[in-house]
Amino acid sequence: MNARSYEGQTYYGRPAVKASPYGWKVALYTFLGGLAGAAQAIGALAGLAARGARPPFDRPARVIAAANGALIGPALLIMDLHTPQRWYNMLRIFRRTSPMSIGSYVLTTFGAFSALALLPKIGRAAQLPAAIAGAGMASYTPALLASTATPLWSAAPRALGAEFATGAFASGAAALMLCSRARSLESIASIATLAYGASALIAEQEFKRKAVDRPLERGQWARAHKAGLGLAVALPLACFALNALAGRSRGRSALGAAGILAGVFLSRWALFEAGNESARSPGDYLRLRSRSA
Repeated sequence: MNARSYEGQTYYGRPAVKASPYGWKVALYTFLGGLAGAAQAIGALAGLAARGARPPFDRPARVIAAANGALIGPALLIMDLHTPQRWYNMLRIFRRTSPMSIGSYVLTTFGAFSALALLPKIGRAAQLPAAIAGAGMASYTPALLASTATPLWSAAPRALGAEFATGAFASGAAALMLCSRARSLESIASIATLAYGASALIAEQEFKRKAVDRPLERGQWARAHKAGLGLAVALPLACFALNALAGRSRGRSALGAAGILAGVFLSRWALFEAGNESARSPGDYLRLRSRSA
């Protein structure tokens, strides 16, 4: 049977898999969590490169990490639970085969060490483990999505992981750019943005190859995803190129950083909603399973 001929088939008139309950709150959590983890990692790596000297964006990196890791991120996850008052159940049992269980402990570790990193006497010692957990914050959520039966998310786990991780480091550098005038941040943001654009392109090609790309080709979430990539890649790279050619402008740097933040979140939200759309399409699920059989 041709892959496209699955369109319209259902199991007794129902979708083959159930769409996830994930919406804007979880999309925002993955965006802010990745941003915070990347900001902490960038701050720690900059400190190591400077041989212990504190980079100018050291304090903002710690504050961003603590605010999102210890406060905003957990609040968004708890708000999204069906029974928010039982959030502690996420930590009662550790399952090494469960991305959700691992993620709960990654978030807890990151939030705890990021909060400790703000304290005067032990801050420097706590920053390195916070940065290591921060790298996990930037990369564990795509593994969680890829482990589901949702066609769009499970079709290209490595490409999706690369897209989330590079988007996290681009947005982390962008957030720090709004708090500091350090020139090195613009270079980091440029490299991360290029990597993000390349990763997103590879992921889209993989979705197309496995015939699950329909939600990202047509409809409102396809438009949102493309607009997000334009904001996150084309706009900042144009601003940074003008800075290199015509002299650095604080306004252009801020515009590029804002474009990254808005664009990465918009494309991330679109990926969540497009994934739910693909779950409601029996054809997407059947095509993907027929190719992997």
